[in-house]
Amino acid sequence: MEIKVDQAEQISIADVNAEFEKIWADCLKEIYHEDRLIHHVEIDGQIFYSDYENIIKDNLDVIKEIHIITLSRQESITDTENTLSEYLLKYIPGMEKINNKLYGDLSPEAWGEFATGLEGLQWIVSSLEFLQHLYESDSKELALTQSYYSQLTQTIRVLDEEMQNNNLVAVADTIQYELLPCLSDFLSNKK
Repeated sequence: MEIKVDQAEQISIADVNAEFEKIWADCLKEIYHEDRLIHHVEIDGQIFYSDYENIIKDNLDVIKEIHIITLSRQESITDTENTLSEYLLKYIPGMEKINNKLYGDLSPEAWGEFATGLEGLQWIVSSLEFLQHLYESDSKELALTQSYYSQLTQTIRVLDEEMQNNNLVAVADTIQYELLPCLSDFLSNKK
């Protein structure tokens, strides 16, 4: 097996079962020592953004190459902000269309779209959580992100409560008058 971090020289592992854990730990130690973050891990040509450690453990005997790609803290901020902005540009109008369907009779297809919209909302919240960890503690970016995160989590609680009560009109109103304006405001502040 070969392990490579960014553009560094590859490390060859002759006895995977005996050496892998130590070499993996040494690679992670070096990454964190340099104040870098793992962006993704390429395992035999397949890219994984999460759960790569479990995938490696489950396939240790058959993996031939692991390539760890890292980013600096600032690169991670830029990448996350750009990805989030691009996503919101599509999410907001898409969620508006889905939301309009909540005011009428919901087809199974519309329920599926709504569920996908909620999954997307979870990704947005996770991205804001990640940004909070990356920003400097006294930065205006952190304060702004914390404010939007707080607004979103409160809105999600309201959505959850209204869904528990089976009040789809209130769900649609919350999306239209609270969620989407909050996301639009966040997006305009990031431009």
